[in-house]
Amino acid sequence: MGSTTNERTSVAGFFEGKSVFITGVTGFLGKALLEKLLYSCIGIDKIYVLMRPKKGLSLTERVQNISNSLVFQRLKSNRPEDMNKIIPVTGDLSAPGLGLSAKDEEDLLNNVSVVFHSAATVKMNEPLRVALAVNLEGTIKVLALCKRMRNIRAFVYVSTAYTNTDQQVVEERVYPPPANIDAVYKFLREHGDDKEATKIFLNGRPNTYSFSKSLAEAYLAEHHGDVPTVILRPSIVGAARSEPLAGWVDAWQGNTILQTNVARGFLRVLFCDAKVVADLIPLDCVVNMAIVSVVHSKQGKVSVYNCCTSEVNPMTWRMMSELFLRASKADNFHKVPFPGVVMTRSPVKLAVGSFCLMTVPAYVLDAWRMVKRKPSKYRRLNRQLYILQDNIKFFTTHNWVMRSAGACALAEALTDADARLFPCHPAHVHWPSYMAVYYRGIKEFLCGGKK
Repeated sequence: MGSTTNERTSVAGFFEGKSVFITGVTGFLGKALLEKLLYSCIGIDKIYVLMRPKKGLSLTERVQNISNSLVFQRLKSNRPEDMNKIIPVTGDLSAPGLGLSAKDEEDLLNNVSVVFHSAATVKMNEPLRVALAVNLEGTIKVLALCKRMRNIRAFVYVSTAYTNTDQQVVEERVYPPPANIDAVYKFLREHGDDKEATKIFLNGRPNTYSFSKSLAEAYLAEHHGDVPTVILRPSIVGAARSEPLAGWVDAWQGNTILQTNVARGFLRVLFCDAKVVADLIPLDCVVNMAIVSVVHSKQGKVSVYNCCTSEVNPMTWRMMSELFLRASKADNFHKVPFPGVVMTRSPVKLAVGSFCLMTVPAYVLDAWRMVKRKPSKYRRLNRQLYILQDNIKFFTTHNWVMRSAGACALAEALTDADARLFPCHPAHVHWPSYMAVYYRGIKEFLCGGKK
């Protein structure tokens, strides 16, 4: 158990002949991780992927749906036979024993050397009970499986940079949890899904997602045993910088929704401190760092890497929006003339500005649609943008410095060949060019190439 390789070991060489187990493979990060392992670690044996049963679809059909994603375009063009290395496994994080059959469990225990656990419920406002069932209890079950694996070399847990929002400076270490696990379940028994009581109980964490991921980190730190464990903390994950496709993004989430609606001219006022750092990291940087971290995992140790840019390559929310607007304006992407956004921390300015610059125009646009006998849509979009702002305002008004010396050291220890194959240094992201790629990705992959 544990890596016996030195710092100059080839990353792809480490995976030669080894089999991997991935959870969360249907997600944005999971799909990219699966593709990168298959494409760049040519000698990898098998990749087992945990998939929840879905009514009306067999496992083979579900894998086929994933493989039809554009993310696998280059692999299928060059080595289509490598898609056969994907082995689907029926299971569910919330089920006892992950819901694995006896045969599947035995296959995993006998064959798997590396586990990437990226599955999570990422909804910020999930009831605490739901967030715990997936993000904490699911992680406990995956760790228990790792402990029984006969050839385990590394367990990589994909956490979040925002597990410790009570700290202004976040080091690459595990902090004490926001609550004792026994106390958490006692709270649930007494209060259930009471939203107001839950807000108080979160103890400085902005949502149940951050809270549950923090508990999972603390559990891993205390109970990992001899399993070489890596906790990877990405910040705000943006579109791919270059791999598997430049600008690739597959879902309308968080920052992608925000920047798109600023560029379209629908989001005009944002509750935000313009000088606060927006800790954005490209998808492929996260994927590459997850893979590279495996080579440096050590038996009986938990290694923590903040996959973040705030310390070594900071970009403010103002700068991010301006760069995105620069790219989108050049392409006439806007739907409403003169797109731009006012950033304010004043609730009064937010209310007045939003009413004048967003709500009133939404009613006018919908009135025009009614004249043309089309269904209204802009008032609904306006309400969605209000909800989005409420969900992210904690992050647009608070500053953190995410220390990343360990993450940078991982990137700097790579050979020249591996640095080209697995680029992951957060300081090497050039924001003006990346935000242009991000914009083009949204237009191509989410908007179907339409303006």
